[in-house]
Formats: sequence, C-alpha cells, structure tokens
Amino acid sequence: MSTVTVHAYVPSNGNSEEEIKEPLLPKKEEIPRMIPAEVGLAYCNKLFFLEKLFRDLTPEERKDRCLETEVPV
Repeated sequence: MSTVTVHAYVPSNGNSEEEIKEPLLPKKEEIPRMIPAEVGLAYCNKLFFLEKLFRDLTPEERKDRCLETEVPV
C-alpha cells in the first residue's frame, strides 16, 4: 500500500477569477502515462474549480449543484 500526498501552490498573479479557465481532466488514454499524483491533482483542481463556482449559492442550492456536477467527477 502506498500513500500519495498532493501539495499545490498557486501563486497569485493578479488574474481575476473570470480569467481562470476550467481545468481539464486527463483522457483515459493519457492516465497510464501519468504518475498518480498528476491524476489526483487534475481531479482536485476540477473539484476546487466547481466549488468556487458555487460559493455564492445557498447551502441547499450548493448541495444540489454539487450532486449534479461533482459526483460524476
């Protein structure tokens, strides 16, 4: 059994949130050529991006949107 820890540092470059593009998930054929940490980071980036989109919603709306969009990820 092995443990993978993902540490990410995103420097602030002054970009507004509107300029941040949605992270893409790796395609199934790309995954075997990637290390597990790269795959994990891609999925974490996608989930954090989605969470950021929902931050202004009510808790009930956020839950519904998360179930619609994050569960499939």
